[in-house]
Amino acid sequence: MGFGSEEQMEYEERVLNDIITELGGQARRTRPTDESWFKNADSAGMWLMCGGYVSVDYVIETLEHALPHGENYAKLKRKFTPPLMPDYGDPGWFQSFELGHQGYSEFLVYWDPDENTDGVDHFYLETSKENIRKRFYTSLLGPHQPLYLTGPAYGPNYHKWMLAVKDEFDPNFLSHPPVPLAHDEFVEKAAWMRPMKDWKSPKLP
Repeated sequence: MGFGSEEQMEYEERVLNDIITELGGQARRTRPTDESWFKNADSAGMWLMCGGYVSVDYVIETLEHALPHGENYAKLKRKFTPPLMPDYGDPGWFQSFELGHQGYSEFLVYWDPDENTDGVDHFYLETSKENIRKRFYTSLLGPHQPLYLTGPAYGPNYHKWMLAVKDEFDPNFLSHPPVPLAHDEFVEKAAWMRPMKDWKSPKLP
């Protein structure tokens, strides 16, 4: 894997264990309520505090970019709590790749799926707008957000290229419809989402 090696991994593991030993760390059950731990990826059971959770966004960029991205989402989330579960400003979790040359952050939200969840959908869409306003890169482009919202803001107009490729291979939208316009269609059809639409888009196929 690139310039990595088994020796490099063993070295990094020794450094990590030395830090844990020096600070008196102990292995224990993972929990999401403090930031003083190293956790294994996606221990799904620990996140089900109130019945539902989803990763709203993740970023693979630099640490200088990834950390403010999560902190900004934490501030934005206050406007949608409830129905989102209060987590007292948790900025999500982050880690480094490529020996510190890349940064990764991911922001999770939790809610009770038996309650009114309109606000969960509102928050998800508002994160797309917030990324555009604050010029954050996001890994959830393409079909993961309304294409006619994000397309003009990134690239710019990456959506035109994506739809041109779609038209070349699948002009009748026979394969996995309505992707890549799934979120555009959702915003158009869901009555609780329509008031949030403040961008232009043509009539969907």
